[in-house]
Amino acid sequence: MIVRHWRGPSRADSASAYLDHLRMETLRRLRALDGHRGANVLRREIRDEVEFVVLTYFDQQALQYNVAIGPELADLEEPNER
Repeated sequence: MIVRHWRGPSRADSASAYLDHLRMETLRRLRALDGHRGANVLRREIRDEVEFVVLTYFDQQALQYNVAIGPELADLEEPNER
């Protein structure tokens, strides 16, 4: 299994909109990919910001280069190539 993570900072007053976009756009598109096995979204409030950490899970066989959905998967590499 491959786990990919990324961070998304947001101002506190726009955190709900960021989370809505994440759920309705990015995660929805990831769920449509063969080999996608789920995601977790973590939220941490830091003063006037909110930090989101997103963990996405994929089967090893799901890694494909040049995925047409954009940067969400474009930089995935096989673990032994890092």
